[in-house]
Amino acid sequence: MALTTTATVSVLKPTSSVHLQEGSTNKVFYTVPDGKFFKGYVGHSSTSNQIKINGKDFFTYTNASNSNNTGMAEVILYAGDTLSSQSGGNFYVHGCLYDL
Repeated sequence: MALTTTATVSVLKPTSSVHLQEGSTNKVFYTVPDGKFFKGYVGHSSTSNQIKINGKDFFTYTNASNSNNTGMAEVILYAGDTLSSQSGGNFYVHGCLYDL
């Protein structure tokens, strides 16, 4: 009697999408819901005010000579993680939520 094995492939399936734009409100504008994780992009259009993840500046806008372009970076955030705006520019979030 021969033993056989079958390979299985697990594919992440999004449960919903997230598409937000927040102005310069200086507040938490998104929190990843319980039981979920977020995979996507965050960015900002300001040359001096970064998007904040869990209250910390995330990255510095690198195209300081032209603030009409938006700097974006790929991130993975987990349940309870927050995104905050600062008082300048626009802040963007685009991605999907998945079950943990």
